Amino acid sequence: MTRSGKLSLAIAITLTVSLLLAHVLQWTRLKVDNVTLVLLGILLVLPFFESIKKIRLGEFEAEIAPREVTAIVAKASSDLPSASAAGETRTEKSSPLLELVRQDPQLGLAKLRIDIEQALRALHTIGKHTEKPVRIPPLSRMVNELERSGEMSRDIALALKEVLSVANRAAHGEFVTVESAEKLSVLGSRLLDELWTIYRNRVSEPLKSIRIQDSYLNLLSAAQYRVISAVPLSKNPEMNVRILNQAGLNEFLDGYEEYGEFLVSIEPIDVQIPTSLHLPPPAKPEEK
Repeated sequence: MTRSGKLSLAIAITLTVSLLLAHVLQWTRLKVDNVTLVLLGILLVLPFFESIKKIRLGEFEAEIAPREVTAIVAKASSDLPSASAAGETRTEKSSPLLELVRQDPQLGLAKLRIDIEQALRALHTIGKHTEKPVRIPPLSRMVNELERSGEMSRDIALALKEVLSVANRAAHGEFVTVESAEKLSVLGSRLLDELWTIYRNRVSEPLKSIRIQDSYLNLLSAAQYRVISAVPLSKNPEMNVRILNQAGLNEFLDGYEEYGEFLVSIEPIDVQIPTSLHLPPPAKPEEK
């Protein structure tokens, strides 16, 4: 309790004793009525307000119970494939998410939810070829779709739903202890790794494959390629065009994620791409 809280408590006790003595001695000059008692009760409770961490009204309790988080983590730990102890230790020591959780549990879990949402959105948009932006469904539906398609196991899907539910409650103001938030963020980081592994596997899968002759392969190997990229500058963004051979492409794409630009297209010059590899035109939205 703070110094001001102790002082308020001392004053409240003094007043209580004084009123009790006045009532016992029947001091008529001092009237002790119900209003006085209610105000005195409020004064007694005020010093303890700073230690109140949750509010319960009937069956509603605005707190994420530690036992709830412990049960979620325990079930996921038994259902999910075991991770190496060294990897878990390294994650706990170096994760920026864990550092944020230790400073502000609610904010840290809100960040975890955002990270999971980004991974699920990336998975959902792979292979979508439409004229308009793909409509993103709710997170739970995306998890269900990935589970039904066989790209995500049921255990991972269930753990994701539990983590998202608790993280969402924390983001909306429910109290959560630092220890519980840490446990949940470790599990959430592990699930994030699973999601990005699924993403890497999916994004590398070809939409179409055809057989080609050796002569055509030789043409592609010796061809020059037009590489177009965009630079998202804060002012005056621009596009770049490069002409590269296979060796130049390998050099250019090595460590490309570190560049401050993104690829728009890579096309061979003077070599026709087989029409059977062309994608169909984007699907037009149905007219109402």
